[in-house]
Amino acid sequence: GRWAEPTPLALAFALALPLRWVLPTWASTQTLWEQAYTVQPGPPTACGLFKVYELSGQTDAAAALLPRALPRPHCCYSASRFHLDRGRPDLALALGSRALELGCAPSPELTAPLALSAGLLGDWDQAERWLSANPSDPYGYTPLVASAAALRRGDRSVLERYASEAAPAGAPPLEEQVDWLLSQSPSDLHEVSTSPP
Repeated sequence: GRWAEPTPLALAFALALPLRWVLPTWASTQTLWEQAYTVQPGPPTACGLFKVYELSGQTDAAAALLPRALPRPHCCYSASRFHLDRGRPDLALALGSRALELGCAPSPELTAPLALSAGLLGDWDQAERWLSANPSDPYGYTPLVASAAALRRGDRSVLERYASEAAPAGAPPLEEQVDWLLSQSPSDLHEVSTSPP
């Protein structure tokens, strides 16, 4: 026998049936990435889902996914800054170092937060090594970290040089920022001050 011409209603039903399973997956960006990660777990989908969680303020879920998202470039950029922004320089240093081991490029987005994290944890030699890894710094941490590290050695010239440059609008004076950083960092020095002797 010969097939009869399908009616428009039969065609519509046949085309709509698969949509029943596809549309819930596309209900939101989050459900799309969650489904993608469930079906194909790995760095590409973990990175996409991490970014969705990060942008939507789901920081615990984002933090759990970030290590699985490496070494995807966009997540490499977040490896150290994500935890630093949440007040955890220890986690920033650990995950940023791990990202480099996994093959993330030592980009300024990765190394500048590593430098600040190392300073906050009192490892000033490492902080200066991270600063020297890249000539650029997208977050503006270099004047702060370099000034604090030099000041710990008794060298005020770095602070004076950076303090003489124009500060970003609305930023506290560099001297206040350096005082704050030094007060946060464990130190064998009882007091380091930005005030001239």
